[in-house]
Amino acid sequence: MFYIWNGEYNEGNGVERVKKEIDRTIELLKDEVLKNFTKDNYQKIVSGAAETLKRSNDINYIFGKYGALNILGNAAFTICDYNKSQEYFIRSLSAAEEMNDEKSVAFALNNIGIVYFRLKQFDKALEYYEKALAIKIRTAERSSISTSYNNIGLVYNNLKEFDKALKYFKLSMKIDKDTGNKHALCRAMNNIGLVWKHKGDRKKSLKYFRESYEISRKALYNKGMATALSNICTHYFETGEYDLSLEKGLEGEKLAHAIHSNNHLLNFYGQISEAYEKTGDFENALIYLKKHFVLKDQIFSEDSQNKIFEMQIRYESEKKEKETEIFRLKNEELSLMNATKDKFFRIIHHDLLNPFTAMHSTAGFLDKFYEKIDDRKRRNYITMIVESSERLLKLMDNLFEWVKTQSGEIDFIPEKINVSEIVEHNLQLLGNNINSKEIVSELKVPVSYCVIADRNMLDTIVRNLIANAIKFTGTGGKIVVSARSFKHIIRLSVEDNGIGIERSNFKKLFKVEEAFSTPGTNEEKGTGLGLILVKEFLDICGGRVVVKSEPGKGTRFTIELPRYI
Repeated sequence: MFYIWNGEYNEGNGVERVKKEIDRTIELLKDEVLKNFTKDNYQKIVSGAAETLKRSNDINYIFGKYGALNILGNAAFTICDYNKSQEYFIRSLSAAEEMNDEKSVAFALNNIGIVYFRLKQFDKALEYYEKALAIKIRTAERSSISTSYNNIGLVYNNLKEFDKALKYFKLSMKIDKDTGNKHALCRAMNNIGLVWKHKGDRKKSLKYFRESYEISRKALYNKGMATALSNICTHYFETGEYDLSLEKGLEGEKLAHAIHSNNHLLNFYGQISEAYEKTGDFENALIYLKKHFVLKDQIFSEDSQNKIFEMQIRYESEKKEKETEIFRLKNEELSLMNATKDKFFRIIHHDLLNPFTAMHSTAGFLDKFYEKIDDRKRRNYITMIVESSERLLKLMDNLFEWVKTQSGEIDFIPEKINVSEIVEHNLQLLGNNINSKEIVSELKVPVSYCVIADRNMLDTIVRNLIANAIKFTGTGGKIVVSARSFKHIIRLSVEDNGIGIERSNFKKLFKVEEAFSTPGTNEEKGTGLGLILVKEFLDICGGRVVVKSEPGKGTRFTIELPRYI
C-alpha cells in the first residue's frame, strides 16, 4: 500500500507523522522498482512517487524530495527513458546538496554517471564518477569506493585506455581483498583478466580468470563461477586447446542451468558447439548449435517483448501527462493520434515477421530433412540461419531507431547513400523469403547512383517495398528493382508480376487510419503499415512515391529522392 495525504495537517496528522509516512512510502516504492517492476504497476509506482514528491514539497521535507526523485529516476531508467531519468537524478542531486549530505550527493552523482555510461557518453560518465569518488574517499566509504573504481575502470576499458582501466580495476581489487567482499573481488579479477586479454597477454589473462573462478567457487558464488568459466573456455579455444575448451564449456553449461542464467547458457552452447566442431565431433556440434539457436530465438523474443513493453508504458505515461490537451482536440485529430499509437506497436510485428518466419522455416526444414541432405547443403542452411538471425537483430535496432524519430528523440540525418548497396543489402536480408517462393529477382541499379537521404529511413523504405513485392508475387514469379537518373532526382522502382492492386484501393495504401492490407499469394498476413512507413519516411527525406498497378498483371512502386550531385 501507498500512503495518500488528504491535504490537511492537524494535531493528529502533524508534520512529523507525515514525514514518517513519506519515509515508509519511499521504502515500499523502492521495493516495487527493484523487485516487482511490471507494466501494470509502473503507473502506480510513478503516481506514488509523484504524490510523495508533492507531499515532501508541501512540507519542505528535503529527504522525501530526494527519495521520490530517485525513484522516479530509476523508474524512467528501467524503461530506457534516459532523458527523463537524467532530469530526475539531477534534481535529486540538488536535493542532496540542499540536505548537505555527502553520501546522498555521491549516490546522485553516481546515478548521473550511470546514465551517461548507458548513453555511451563516456567522458561525461567519467566526470560524474570521479566527482562521486572524491566524496566517497572523504567519507571513507570503502566498499562504495571500490564500486567507483570499478565504474571508472569500465569507462576507460570502453575508451580502450587499457592501462588506466587496469589501474582502477586493481585499486578496486585491493579494497575488495581488504574488506573481504568476495563477490566484488571476483568481478574485479575478471575485469582485470579481460584487460590483459585486450592488451595481448594471454598468460596473465588466464591467471586472473582462474583466480576469479576459484574465489567464486570458495564463496559459492555461482554467477561469478559461470562468468569466469566462459572466459576460460574462450581462452582455451582461441589458443587451440579445444579439449580443454570443451571441458570448461560443459562444466559451465551445468552451472548455467543450475542458476537459470540464459545469457551464460547461450555463450556456453555456442562455445561447446565450436569446440565439438574443432575436435571432429560434428554430430554434437550440430546438437549444440541447434540449442544455441533455439535459446537465442527465445532470448530475442523476450528482449523484443521487453522493448515493446518499454515503449508501451512510455507512450501511456506521455499520453496521461497530455490528457487535458488531448481532450481539447477535434475528433478527427484524436482519431489520428490513436491510430498513430496503434501503428507504433503493429509496425514492430510487421517489420520483424517476414525475416523471422524465413529463419524459422529454414531451421524447420533442416531439422526435418537433416539426414536426407548432404553436408554442403547442411552448412549452407546453418549459415543462412546465422545470417538471418544477425540481420534480424540489426533490423530490430533499426526499427527502434525509427520509434525514436517518431518521438522526436533523434534528428533526421541526411547523407550520401549508394542506392545499389542499399537495395542489394535488403535483397540479401529478404533472400530466404524470395527463395521460399522461387522468385527470380533482378537488380538493375547502376553502382554509381547516389541519393541524399537518411540511411536508416531509406533502408526501411527499400526493405518494405521489396517485402511487399514478395508478398504479392506468386511462386516462380519475378521482381525487378531498377533505377533511372535525372538532373536533380533518382527514381527507384520495385516492380513485380504478382496479383496487382485495384485502382480504387490506391488512396488507402498510405493512410494511417485505413491500415489497408490484403493476404499475400501464400496467405501471408500483414498490417498495411509497411507502405505507410514508406510514405512517412519519403516525406521526411524530401521524396515522393508513385504506384502503378493492374490486377492480375503486377505492381510497380516508384520512389523519387534528391540525387547526390
